[in-house]
Amino acid sequence: MNTHVPFVVTAAVFIGGALISANVLPEQLLAQVGPVNDNFEERTVFSGSLLSVPGTTVGATRQPDEPLHASTPGTSSVWWSWTAPTTGTVELTLLNAFSFSPILATYTGDQLLSLTPVASVSFSTQLTFSATAGTNYQIVVDSANFGSSTPSTGSFTLQLQLLEPPANDNFANAIELVGQQASASGTNRGSSAEVGEPAHAGFPASRTVWWTWTAPETGSVVIDTFGSNFDTVLAVYTGNAVNALTPVASNDNSNSGSNSRVTFTAIAGTTYRIVVGGFFGSVGEINLGLGPFAPNDNFSARDTLPSQVVPALSRTVNTSRATKELNEPNHAGNPGGRSVWWTWTPSRNRRVTISTRNSTFDTLLAVYTGNELNNLSVVAANNNAGGSLESQVTFDALVGTSYQIALDGANSVGGDTSLVLSRGLSSIFSADFNADGRPDTLTRSPLSGQLTLQLGGKAQGQTAVLPSVADLAWEIAAVADFDGDGKADVLWRNYGTGSNRLWLMNGTVRHSTVELPTLSDTDWQIAGTTDYNGDRRPDILWRNGSTPEKRVIWLMEGTRLQQMLPIASSNTRQQPVP
Repeated sequence: MNTHVPFVVTAAVFIGGALISANVLPEQLLAQVGPVNDNFEERTVFSGSLLSVPGTTVGATRQPDEPLHASTPGTSSVWWSWTAPTTGTVELTLLNAFSFSPILATYTGDQLLSLTPVASVSFSTQLTFSATAGTNYQIVVDSANFGSSTPSTGSFTLQLQLLEPPANDNFANAIELVGQQASASGTNRGSSAEVGEPAHAGFPASRTVWWTWTAPETGSVVIDTFGSNFDTVLAVYTGNAVNALTPVASNDNSNSGSNSRVTFTAIAGTTYRIVVGGFFGSVGEINLGLGPFAPNDNFSARDTLPSQVVPALSRTVNTSRATKELNEPNHAGNPGGRSVWWTWTPSRNRRVTISTRNSTFDTLLAVYTGNELNNLSVVAANNNAGGSLESQVTFDALVGTSYQIALDGANSVGGDTSLVLSRGLSSIFSADFNADGRPDTLTRSPLSGQLTLQLGGKAQGQTAVLPSVADLAWEIAAVADFDGDGKADVLWRNYGTGSNRLWLMNGTVRHSTVELPTLSDTDWQIAGTTDYNGDRRPDILWRNGSTPEKRVIWLMEGTRLQQMLPIASSNTRQQPVP
């Protein structure tokens, strides 16, 4: 206990015979005198809803009848008194309290021996409590005692802020979310738990705010707080009263982080109550997201793609609520944050192209080998193919090798997209399309299917844009003059359905389309065109991808199939194929 007597200390400091300063109060003198608010009876009174005051525990003591704050032994307490002007949540913060281990506590009562505890915390610089208008609160800052003969003390700034409660603080004032996908931002600063409110995820309700959502359809749903800047607790219920709720799902920490995530099956027409709170009083800004569940979110749950490559094999997915796992690599050099996974083992050696299509966000794409998330080897990766927000990789796949495919969003964005796996065949063809005796170049975009014809010869530099074929199951198999007009035509095969067709070209214009017979076994691939029977018209050479030695010729009469013949081996006679 210190006795405070007003006095003035005059001192002089000389260095080398020169007077440097006068009227100096050394730290030792402050330690002897102590802060003016050392004793409870001499606590400093302040007022207002937002204030900041300097303080120190240097030279402070504990009084004989002083309670143990936050059940933690202390050595050097100082006191303030504050009366709440309105009802709300109070945040007490110690700024620049670096030189000691603080204890914060609040009480009601005006006698040291009969104080009523309100809230307290040790080894923390922040304390939150609910204040009632007109109530007088006693605030104490102490220094924790670690058994040292010399107490650890220091100076600080005490900040008090009286917060208005958020609009959705109470269950009855929950904010409505609408749609199959929804997001909301908010805060739990100034919020409080209600009487009768249940524990969430097994922890006492604290600093909670509420939303409500009615499922528009039945299906798996993910709700998360990813992007929130504090330790959240998340829970979902059904029910119409805060003290009569039925639990649906709850979570404290997801993927070893401090944010939360739940997955559940929503029933169409059912109203769900969503609550976000702070872990033991944590507060901050909330980022709440709701959307469909991606079943291949985790590496261990990756979706298996068929081994047999059918061009334009595609998978549509929404990644809005997907996550990044612990030990997951950065894909294409970007941290991402909302990845989904596939695995693919090819049935034969071949070059393949994997791309993202029709994406509503900036995608990342990566292909790996390896069966453990923390031990993957990169095969290929891409972000922003051709300057677009979509991604594409091409690589030589080896039979029997399992490839792990990750699709992510740059900087944690997500949305709708499609993964497309196609045979990595050339999309550039050279032929004379305008009958000038010079080759022209036909190019097809692997992302959009757009066709561009670059003319050569005297027309060099002229470019024509042909109708696009967005369905990547259709591939250009060959270009040749099938109708005998001296201008190249375009032969197409659909490796999804087995359909075949000709585009008959008049220079840079398609003037008609001829449907050819369907060869539904998509293992049969068009290997090229050649004049097999000497009629100066192109015929079509086929080979079987599963059995490369099996080959067939379509003898064409212009644009019509005349006969199908197998290619004879050394010991087999050539016979027509019925």
